[in-house]
Parts: sequence; C-alpha cells; structure tokens
Amino acid sequence: MRDFQSHSASLESSEFNQRILDTTTVLRAAQAISGEVMLEEVLTKLLRLALEHAGAQKAMMLLVNDQRLYLEAVASVDGGPTHRVTPPIPLEASDDVPESIIRFVSRTREALVLSDATQEDVFTQDPYVRRLQPLSVLCLPIIHRNEITGILYMEHRWLTGMFTAQRVEVLTLLASQAAISIENARLYADLQSTQDEYRALYDNAIEGLFRIDSQGVLLSANPTLATILGFASVTQLLDEYRDLIDRVFLNKSQAGQFISQLEEQHLLNGFEAQGVTRDGRTFWMALTARLSQDPEQGDYIDGSLVDISGRIDREQANKQMHIAEAATQAKSEFLANMSHEIRTPMNAIVGFSKLALESGLGRKQHEYLTAIRNAAENLLGIISDVLDFSKIEAGKLTLEQRPFKLSDMLAEVERLFRTELRKRNLEFVIDNQSARHSGFPADGVLVGDPLRLQQVLVNLVGNATKFTEQGEIRVAVSVKGFLAPELILEFVVSDTGIGIDEEHQKRLFESFEQAETSTTRRYGGTGLGLTICKRLVEIMGGDISLTSTPGEGSCFTFSAKVLLADENTTLPSSGPKRTRITSALRNRRILVAEDNPINQQLALEFLERAGATVDIAQNGREAVAKATEHNYDAILMDIHMPEMDGLEACRILREQHIGVPIIAVSADALETRQASALDAGCDSYITKPINFDELFGELAHLLPEVREDLKRRASDQAEKTDIDSILEDFPLQRLPGIDIGEAIVGHNGNVPLMIKLMGDFGGYYGDAGAKVREFLSAGKFEEAERLTHNLHGVAGSFGAQRLKDASKTLELALAEGKQGNLRGLVGSFEIALTEVLESAAALASDEVRFRASDLDET
Repeated sequence: MRDFQSHSASLESSEFNQRILDTTTVLRAAQAISGEVMLEEVLTKLLRLALEHAGAQKAMMLLVNDQRLYLEAVASVDGGPTHRVTPPIPLEASDDVPESIIRFVSRTREALVLSDATQEDVFTQDPYVRRLQPLSVLCLPIIHRNEITGILYMEHRWLTGMFTAQRVEVLTLLASQAAISIENARLYADLQSTQDEYRALYDNAIEGLFRIDSQGVLLSANPTLATILGFASVTQLLDEYRDLIDRVFLNKSQAGQFISQLEEQHLLNGFEAQGVTRDGRTFWMALTARLSQDPEQGDYIDGSLVDISGRIDREQANKQMHIAEAATQAKSEFLANMSHEIRTPMNAIVGFSKLALESGLGRKQHEYLTAIRNAAENLLGIISDVLDFSKIEAGKLTLEQRPFKLSDMLAEVERLFRTELRKRNLEFVIDNQSARHSGFPADGVLVGDPLRLQQVLVNLVGNATKFTEQGEIRVAVSVKGFLAPELILEFVVSDTGIGIDEEHQKRLFESFEQAETSTTRRYGGTGLGLTICKRLVEIMGGDISLTSTPGEGSCFTFSAKVLLADENTTLPSSGPKRTRITSALRNRRILVAEDNPINQQLALEFLERAGATVDIAQNGREAVAKATEHNYDAILMDIHMPEMDGLEACRILREQHIGVPIIAVSADALETRQASALDAGCDSYITKPINFDELFGELAHLLPEVREDLKRRASDQAEKTDIDSILEDFPLQRLPGIDIGEAIVGHNGNVPLMIKLMGDFGGYYGDAGAKVREFLSAGKFEEAERLTHNLHGVAGSFGAQRLKDASKTLELALAEGKQGNLRGLVGSFEIALTEVLESAAALASDEVRFRASDLDET
C-alpha cells in the first residue's frame, strides 16, 4: 500500500510540476487583496489564493501582536471554508502548527522550503511534523517596513517537492502585497476604534461642544451643551437654538464682540460673558472657539462652552485659567524634550548592542561595549535630569558645570555614528581647530556641560546622516571668542545632503516643523530635534543658524560658552581602573552567607587569594548563628536564601548589637532592593555577578585600618593576570549561550577557576529544568523562584546572557504570581539552560587544548 501511495504521489507530483503559475493572475489576485480593508477579509482571501495558486492542501496565517505570534486564520482544501481563529491562539499554545518551523522563519526572516519535512533532521522532532507527517512545506515571512508582521505557512501532506522556485517567487510577491494589506487593515481597524473613542469623548465631555456654519446656524452639539442650556436632548437644542450665538448671549453687544474678535484672531480662548438658558436663567459662561476656513465647506466655528457661574470671583477664575494653560504648555514641552533626549542615547544602546551580540569577542567588541557603556551613562544622566525638567520656565533648563575634554566628547560623537556612516558609505570628518587658539588650554580640559554639547552635536549629525545619501558629513570646531576665564566655541556641522529651501528655513527651529510634509513620510521624525538644539544652545550662551541650498547640502553653525579649568580642577576618570589585590586582606576573617554553591566557590577563591580566612553559611539562620559565635571583620550577605533571607538575618544581627560591616549581595539592581537592604542594616550593596574590584573597594572603605595596606600592596605587587590580553589571545571567543569574554571578566581573569566552575555547573544544575517543573506541579513556587534566582546570578558570572534573562523573567513571573504564561517561560528557560550546560561541559572537557600561558597563574 505504501509503494502504491508513493507511486501515485510521484505521478501526481509530475502532473503538478507541469503546471506553470501565471504571474499575471497572481498579481491580479494581489490587487484583489489590496482592495480589502477588513482584516478578516484580507486573511481569508489571502489563504484562498495561496491554496489556489500554490497547489497546497493547507494554509495558515500567523500575525505578530505585542511581539508574539498568534494563529489567526486556517484554510484547507478538504477542511471546509477558510475560517478566522477567534480568539487568536498564541503560537506556543497551538497544536495545529509546526512551532519549530515557524520559529525558524521568524528568526531568520527568510522563506523556508522543504521538499520532504519528514526527512529534515532539524524539524523531524517537531510534535506537529511527527503527528501529521507533512511532506512539502513552504513558510514565508510577511515583512513590512523591515519588521516581521506575520508568517504564511503552506503544506502538502501527500506530495514532495510541490513548492518550486517559480511558485516561491510568485507567492513571495503575493506575500509582499499581503504585508501592506494587513497593515492597512489594522490601521483601518484602529481608525474605526479611534472614531468610536472620539465620539464617546465628544458625547461625554464636561464642556458643551458645538459647531456653527458661516450663516450662524448650529450644526451639531453634544449632550453637555444641551444640559447647560436647559434642554432635554440635543435634538431639541438644535431645533430651538439654531441661531446659538444670538440666543445664548444675554448681552447682544457681547455677542458682537465675540464674533468680531473671533474673525480677527481666528482663535478665542476663555471669552467670558453672561448667558441665558432656555428657561430664562442667567449664568456666567466661558467660551473657547476657533474659526476654520475650508474652501469646500466654507467657514465654520468649532467651540466649547463652560458654565463658570460657581466662581466667586471672575478675575480669579480668569487667572486660574491662565495658570492651567501655562501648566499644560510646560507639560507639553517637558514631555517633548524628555522623549527626544532619551531616544538619542537609546539609538546608540540598541545599535551597538546588536553589533556586540553578532560579533565575536575581540578588540572590536571592546570598542562596541565601550560605546554602549558611554551611551548608557548619557541616558542615566538625562533620566536624572527629569527633576530639573519639572522646573521648566520659559524653556529654561539647568546645566552642569564639570570638567571635560573637548577631544573626548568629539571622539564619542564619532563612535556613536561610526557604524551607521560606514553602512551608508558616507565620509565623516572632524576638524578640531580649537587647540590652535592661544587661549585654549594646553591639556584640553574645559568646564561646562559636555552632555548637552554632545546632545546638540548628536542631533545635528543625526539629521545630517538621515538626509545625506552620498558625500560627507563634516564637524568643524574652532574658538570664536576668548575673554578669560570664558571661551566661546563655534561648531559647524555641514553635509552634502538634500538641503532645505529658504521658505522652510525660517520655520525650521519651531516645534514640530519639518522641511516639508513629505520629509516625515520619507525620513521620519517629529521636528522637535532642532527646537531642542536651539534652546540648549541659547542656555549655553550661544546661538544657532542655518545656511542651505536645496540639492547641495546644509550647514548648521552654533556657538556655546565654556569656562577654562583652574589649577585645582581634576578631570573625572573615564571609567573604573582595574586593580589586582592578591593579599591585602591577610588575617581578615570574612563570613560569606550564600546558598549557591558556585557563588560560594567563587567568593571563597578570590577572598582567600586576597589573604582572608573565609567561612561559609548556607542560609540566613546559619549566618546569624556563626556571626554570634565568632568574630568576623565583615559579612557578605546574599539577599535571597532559604529558611531565612539575608535581610531578616541582618536585622537580627543589628538587634543583637553586632556592628560588623555587612555588604548585601544580590542579582537584583533595583533601587528599591538597595533601599530595603540599607534599611535592614546593611552597610553597602553590590550586585551579581560580583565585581571583585568593587568588593575590595567596599571592604577598604568599611575597614579603614586596612585602606593604606590595600594601597601599598596594590602598588607593590605586579598583576598576575592581564584580562585584556587574555581576551585578545584566548583561543575560544564564543560558545552557544556563553560569552567567553564576559565569563573571564566575571572570574577576574582566573581562567582555571572559570573552567573548573563550568565543569561543576552540570553537577549542580543539570536537572534544574526538571526540578522547576516538579516544583510547579507540586505548587512549590517559592522553591522554584529560589532556584531560578540562583541560576540568574550564576549565568551572569558565566556570560550566559540568554540564560540570565530567561531565569530572571521566570523568577519575576513566579514572584508576582503571573502563572498564565509559565509554560512558555519554563520552556525558554530549559532551552537556554540546555545550551549553557552543553557549552560549559564542552569548554571544561577541552581544557587540555588551551595554551599553557592561558592557564598559568604564575
């Protein structure tokens, strides 16, 4: 029977292969899809056309929503009409799709064609493939604006090789049109929803809203206006008060004044007058109205009416209204500035993070990670300035005055744009002529706000990059003026881009202005960037100007005042210096309270190498017992431990008047956690993976009597290990799931210790996935949370970012009681754990293959 089916399948396949897809027909089908605006119609029509033109037996459509894939529609030649899945089913929760195939296409963003899915080793273990045995498979990504919006999956269970290159090509064209149509359908649905929301807002507004045509006839009103004027319904109001202005004003001269001012100004805000209701009651009203001119519909007035009769003093009411308007304006400016400024360093963080993740560990990665660190520091500085933004008055912001090097700031700007400019094949030139001026300091140190200066440059260079397709972008810096101790710097940012015509140059520095309407559609942007640049430059005592020729490029020139540094000014360090202190804690006794065996061993190794005697406590209760029985110089207290956590243990020790320095240790970097630790009596707080340089620094601070000894021994002893050289010369740079460079740094350059701990990892956590599932089945959520917390810390020291993130996500879900998606989170956790277990075992077993210099501690 199998041979007969195989023979029949071959004959049918041969017949199908004789069919030539008519590209014109498929394109017409694509046009038919483009005419649909309802998402359900788009999906069902697309699947019908896919079945018709691809020769498939079954087709399914999955769409992305909130960064997750959902099964939205299914069609089959033998399963009835195409139907929409309601509600959509998450990919990981559906048994009707091959999850591994869908995930593969989503990750690679490329079409996948399988002649016989049952023979593809990568996908043969997929539950769907094992159960239904599909032969021919075609899976296409639906991509719109460089983002995956969906996945089209088709299959034939009887025939192999159904989806030829010609069919894939034509169906790809169909998928491209489908991407646009799906996006349009979603936008249409959003528009309908928005219209309904606006209608609800209009009907339920606390103000009376109205529209009047050029003849003074009341066209529309909301229920609130009818209520204010004493009508039972809007229909009744429209019938009786068609001449609203004449009827509502008690004083006809005020009605005339209202119309006159509106015609002159086109906008009136808070025009106060006495009004009269339907039953003759008088009241005070405040009118806000706008006169709009439409060539097709004619002039009309949109306005609102508020009953202000309850105000004791009309002048006070008017003052409060202006205060409210000022507050609204300040809030708008604050949100615009904050949004733009946070986005600027975030671009660098996202871009360089991607590069770092895609590259091996070497010199370039250090360069990328340095750029990420600097951009992150910029972002933290901006977030810290949020409080200053609340003090906005007339667009004023608070500036820092701190020492910086102009050359360093310019180099950082160049680093931020280096990759993007290289991609676009643009030349980037920085011409710094400032040092040639006699007033410029020899050491290059100035005093000012480098973050704001850099922000202006990043905005201008970013715009230049966005609007320049070929040629160069140049940043020239010179000294424009000098009167000690003040120095005026001039920056010129020029490009060979599209340029800006003279008419639009006049409005370019106004909020929400673009060079032209099409600019937003083509290049994106809100038009706020140059407004912010102008304000920052003015605050820094300078001005900004523009010269531009359409088609030839633009040139922005701005100046800023800075100060010369005095002889007592010290330039802050660009980053923490790495030191190796091997025996500075000699004769010190340290208690390490930690339940994680790998973290125990790591702390034990480094503290003993530094000359300390170390005791281990498995939990908070044991830590309290040992600390009350023995005298310790310091305690390292993990926050999350069984039986008694670190915070409770610290409180008990302080209540017993044990004043030994306690350093809290946790993988949680939230400020609330740090505050809780300090409130419990801890003296300091460090995060995992432990930076032992930071730990020794804290010990030096908390144990003043060893501070000089620490300095002396750090200067007297040569370093045993140079981490940077290890990172450059290490034979392995990356394993699946493990970043070798971060692992070496996490173990302070001690390669043998790192390899040993990775070898022990499987023994400690090989069954962690099964244990988590057992705990969840038994309802032991606290045990599961503790296990994932431990793995989060260990993963950080191993450079296992994926396992670290998966562990933390699962830990937070368990802590917050979010059990709805635990199945998917546990699955992601197990995948990441398996990857690290295999790589750690492989690394430990290959130890003999490393050069002797890599493992030499002497």
